[in-house]
Amino acid sequence: MSVALLMTMREADGLYHRAIVQSGGDFTIGSIEQSRSMACRILDAAGARAPSDLAEMSDSDLLAAQNACL
Repeated sequence: MSVALLMTMREADGLYHRAIVQSGGDFTIGSIEQSRSMACRILDAAGARAPSDLAEMSDSDLLAAQNACL
């Protein structure tokens, strides 16, 4: 998870005394529906039936599936 994102979360209040954001990030946070839709698209692009199938994929295949959805 992004340090920058954690710094904006109420739930992370008090977890850190200090933090350094070393690179930029995408702060686009979608709805639950948008997240589910993206998850389904990534599973489809990866040829996976369940999220647990992704753990068996190589890094390069998983990144290719992600990139196909962006």
